[in-house]
Amino acid sequence: MLAGGVGPQGRDGGVIRMKRIREILSRLLSRRRPPLPPDPFGEPGGPVGTKRTPDSVALSQLPINQVRANL
Repeated sequence: MLAGGVGPQGRDGGVIRMKRIREILSRLLSRRRPPLPPDPFGEPGGPVGTKRTPDSVALSQLPINQVRANL
């Protein structure tokens, strides 16, 4: 950086870059989330991953290193 806050891009280079970053972020954050895919087994209430079974409850209570060992 040179004296007086003037970098290699000039005085407004950082301001222009920040405006561009803000535009991109606002576009990304304002997009609607895609809907969940339909459940392949036709279960009401969404994807299979949200359904709790005795096995999934038991696995969720194990420490993560034991879960990895069991997979």
